[in-house]
Amino acid sequence: MHRELSGSLAVLETAAAAASRAPSAPSVGVVFGLDGLNALEAEWRTLFETSRNDNYFVSFDWCKSWLDAFGTKAGARPIVFCVRRQDRLVAILPLVNRRFGPMSTAHCVGAVSGQYGDLLIERDRGTWEEIFPVLWDGIVASGIDLIQFANVRDDSPLAAFIGTRRSIQSDPLLCCALDTSRFESFATYIETRSSSLKKNLRKRRRKLESVAPLVYEVVRDPMAIDEVTNTIIRHKLDWLDDRGTHGRFLSRVGVAAWLADVARRALATGNLHLSLLRLGDRIISAQLAFISGNRFTAYLSSFDIAYGAYGVGRMQYASFMEDVFDRKLQIDLMPRHDEFKLEWVEHGAATRGYAVPVTRRGSALSLVQNPRTRAVARNVVNFLYTHLVSPSRSSRQEEVAPKD
Repeated sequence: MHRELSGSLAVLETAAAAASRAPSAPSVGVVFGLDGLNALEAEWRTLFETSRNDNYFVSFDWCKSWLDAFGTKAGARPIVFCVRRQDRLVAILPLVNRRFGPMSTAHCVGAVSGQYGDLLIERDRGTWEEIFPVLWDGIVASGIDLIQFANVRDDSPLAAFIGTRRSIQSDPLLCCALDTSRFESFATYIETRSSSLKKNLRKRRRKLESVAPLVYEVVRDPMAIDEVTNTIIRHKLDWLDDRGTHGRFLSRVGVAAWLADVARRALATGNLHLSLLRLGDRIISAQLAFISGNRFTAYLSSFDIAYGAYGVGRMQYASFMEDVFDRKLQIDLMPRHDEFKLEWVEHGAATRGYAVPVTRRGSALSLVQNPRTRAVARNVVNFLYTHLVSPSRSSRQEEVAPKD
């Protein structure tokens, strides 16, 4: 089924199958296009709230903002699978569908931005066994050949759903997380960190404060969001360039406006945590994070590489963790499990990429389009960029280094 449905809900089950179901049994439908997605807003928001989902990336606002900015580019279109029990929405899987000749593939909305892929589903796990086969029936009936899921946590509903199907998966990649409820207070927690980390933070902070006042701020004014999100992107691109790495997604036209829209939407619903360190009038570090359910997800952070020798990224971590510590959240710094993250947290849940074939054509396509071959391709692209494309670093801003 590949025709546009003008936002209407298409129930994907045969009359015989529908007749055989009990009145309370779930049924599946599919919505195509932005109009159809917009029509789901009220139900989607209700399910997200009642499920107390920890993953902000399956919220209506995240998906809506992404699709408005990028979702219909290059022939892609939203395709949203909805499972209902009677008239109540109990599960929703928001995908973007793209055709390559006779082949039809799909992936999670916003997958290229590094988010967690997931499925929004009601909280009662006892109902999942009944919902999963119905959801799969809808996917099969939609005509999709292959679904590619990226960055799926092993403890997520989507991982549980994929586990019921045949798939090709990537090697696991651990996220970095901390359960703050294990500690009485931030003061108790910070004492468990290395003495060298604490000593260096104090030393560098004193040196910065000798230059200008150093202030930690949480942004709550919608008018200030553009400045901060633009600064995050600029700093991140400078950092990637300094390492000889191409920021392919962050270099897209429209990313700055999209990220600001995401932040404003999250602020309006109480899911935003946007923080920064300001040295005098200059933002030297900032972080965009989401609070959803019991999880604090540090989505995108960056710092001014001119002040990198001061460890301002570490100062940002210390400041935001102290700020939210009393809420007893799970702090998730997301993959990769870099050493600078592990100074603050521990190894968390594993994440994986999946290629899930739906048809025989999808099975054939999955042999060349799967997480393992795509990882090799990314490494080749990064190598070529680093050695052949990356501009000279001779003109970069001189680093402001602390003098001991």
